[in-house]
Amino acid sequence: LVGAVVMLRPSLNSFQLAGLFPIGAAFCYASLHILTRKMGRDEKASTMSFYLQFTFIIVSITMGLAFGDGKYADQDSSALEFLLRPWVWPNQFDLIIMACIGIASAVGGYTISQAYRLSEAAIIAPIEYVALVLAVFWGIAIFNEWPDGVAWTGIALILSSGLLMLWREAIAKKITNKNGPLRTHR
Repeated sequence: LVGAVVMLRPSLNSFQLAGLFPIGAAFCYASLHILTRKMGRDEKASTMSFYLQFTFIIVSITMGLAFGDGKYADQDSSALEFLLRPWVWPNQFDLIIMACIGIASAVGGYTISQAYRLSEAAIIAPIEYVALVLAVFWGIAIFNEWPDGVAWTGIALILSSGLLMLWREAIAKKITNKNGPLRTHR
């Protein structure tokens, strides 16, 4: 979370509401995986994935009905203006692309749910940091946009926290395997 905040470059002079969206998204994503781990004891990954995709659809429809007509598009922030602009019906090619993205999202949601259901979040989460590396790669390849020093600092904080979690879990596993399962006293 600290790495994401660093990349946002917060300051009192340039605060924008849109800057809170990535922080909220990170919080919701982390909460999703904590709930997946907890629910995974009793639910199948397919059931959890269905409800996740169903939730995405309901939220998207609600957002479309509330903000899709563009009545809130006149904003000082270019990010909010972009998000709140009037929605337009996509052409056939775009609909096909969106359907493919939806299928990939559903398959990805299932596999991630299965991974978090069967393993510890501290083991799976660092593997997801590959997405950060890919985001940098695609930013450079498609937009010729290189991260600056502040962004590299945030990226380093995010990646190092993931590696620290992985290392900590490896140490805990060694201790558990060496001494037998840890017991709690009640």
